[in-house]
Amino acid sequence: MNFKTIVAWNTNKPYSVNGQRIAVGITEEDKVYFADADRNIFGVLKKKLPPGYAFDDDLITEYVLHKYGAGHYTDALFQDVKVLVDCALHFEE
Repeated sequence: MNFKTIVAWNTNKPYSVNGQRIAVGITEEDKVYFADADRNIFGVLKKKLPPGYAFDDDLITEYVLHKYGAGHYTDALFQDVKVLVDCALHFEE
């Protein structure tokens, strides 16, 4: 899977000793994949990223956390998000 944009962050929620490390990848078609590395949850959002969001990390973060929390995603295969898992696990603030 190739991503034009990757954003990683830690929500610092106590899901693990490391918090909750998440990475998001945006495809050329504006499909949104995510990896919640600490909880081993991998998904693709049901809706594409809204226009104007692709290059604003804060908007991406807010949008993904809202959709993820509301369950508006389908499961993704680990092989499709492996690069995101790697980014999330190596994220440092």
